[in-house]
Formats: sequence, structure tokens, C-alpha cells
Amino acid sequence: MVALTKLIAAHIAKDPFVYDGHSWCALPQQDVASALAISVENIRRLIGKPPIVRDHTHKDGKPIVLLRIGERGPKTKKQVQKHLANIWRSITGKTIVGRQFGHLGGMVDAWGLDKAPDILRLVLKDWSYFMAGVDVAIAKLGDDGYKRFYEYPSTSVILRFNTVAVEMYIMHQQEKHGLNADIGGLWFAS
Repeated sequence: MVALTKLIAAHIAKDPFVYDGHSWCALPQQDVASALAISVENIRRLIGKPPIVRDHTHKDGKPIVLLRIGERGPKTKKQVQKHLANIWRSITGKTIVGRQFGHLGGMVDAWGLDKAPDILRLVLKDWSYFMAGVDVAIAKLGDDGYKRFYEYPSTSVILRFNTVAVEMYIMHQQEKHGLNADIGGLWFAS
């Protein structure tokens, strides 16, 4: 572990990769493994332990793992967006691309850093229930609304009708916990 932390610190000092407000080591795992004369599997095991913090992004169009020494700070919007993208992929089997990632950011803004994963998971698992709420919301819009039924989840629909998702979450929490439901900070305008 000591050799790995020294390698990370040396690479950050020599060629830092600035991302999300931190300087990172942006070496491929294979290069790190070769430099330390251990297997890539051992590198993967080691980078999952403190004091090493890791993240993922793209560099020159290729996915890379970022490493730094320190403590994981508070959640950022981008981290929660990535988490929502993982939830989306695990439930729908589809990958978030392009504009859809921005839609996830809008969901984080609307629902908050802590509640967004739970709300998205609930909406995706009970899509037909969410779409029933969307149907009611569109009816309230009158001539400004156009009724459609999306058989498969859509990030743009979820973002546009994020208050329906909040209402669905609150009802789910009340059903599950009664009057002690945790709706902390969530509100919506009817």
C-alpha cells in the first residue's frame, strides 16, 4: 500500500489530472500494476481501500480510473448523477448517453443529493404507476399537455414530471412508515 500511495503522489506531482476540484493520478491500472510489479487484480483490490480515493471519467475518449490520496469529501452533483446512471443501467439494462446525463442532473437538482437515488429507483421499478401520475398531471395542464404513454422509462419524461415522482415517493414512504415517513425537505407545487 505504501508503494502505491507513493506512486500516486509522485504522478500527481509530475502530471496532475484536475477533475471535480481535485488533482488526480490518471494512469491506466495496467501501468500502475507494472510499476509496482503486482497484478491488476491486486491493484483493483488496493484502490478500494482508504486512504485511496478513486473516481472514473474519460480522457482522450477512453474511460480511465482516477486515483488520489485523501478522504472522500461530501457527495457532489456529478457523483450522484453517476450513481443515477448506474441505477438506470441496472434496472433498465440501457446506458445513459448524452443529453440523458443532463436530465439526471436536473433530477438531482429537483430531488436533492440524498433522495434522488431512492426516487429514481422507485420510478423505474414502478413505471406504470408513475405514468398514471403523469397522465393526471397532463390532464391538469389542459391544452398545454399532450398525452402519450411511454412503455419504457424516459429521462426527459421523468425530469419534466419530477413532481409526480416526488408525490409517488412521499406516498410510498407514508405507506411504508405511516406518519413517521421521511420526506425531509421534499416538496412540490400542485
